Amino acid sequence: STYNLSVGHFQSAYVEYVITAFMFLAGMNFALHYRFLVKPDLRIYWRDREMVFYGLIVAGATATIFLNNGLARSEFGENVFRESLFQVVSIITTTGFCTTDFDAWPSLARMILLALMFVGGCAGSTGGGMKVIRLLMILKAGKVEMKKMLHPRAVFLVKEHGPRVKHLFH
Repeated sequence: STYNLSVGHFQSAYVEYVITAFMFLAGMNFALHYRFLVKPDLRIYWRDREMVFYGLIVAGATATIFLNNGLARSEFGENVFRESLFQVVSIITTTGFCTTDFDAWPSLARMILLALMFVGGCAGSTGGGMKVIRLLMILKAGKVEMKKMLHPRAVFLVKEHGPRVKHLFH
């Protein structure tokens, strides 16, 4: 935006939702978009684990910030939801748009936004950060390490696609 108030200058829910949708799409893996253009099937998006995890991160962060802000303001209106959604998507995709002063938000909401800055978008997207796929692989590796504590002689493989976990006992 060329205005000092960024997207907040327009004060339009429609503009914010449209920008939010395109920011979300830009944070996704562009290879998925290409595959969808070649073969239009929405299941392409739902079969990709990174995309599903990305959607869950955005949904979970939005819901948590919405509840946190709603409790702090004693208001659970559409404006609070829109502000929460817009800021979450803007922060995770590292686009830098702003509609509200989130520095005035409660500490929990600001900490979630800070964490989202490190996560970033999906691999193969325009978003910055360490990428969702790396976070997903770190979580999977952590799960395997927990299983190794129970079964120290087992061999576990961490994979993005294919069988989730194979184990062999010696």
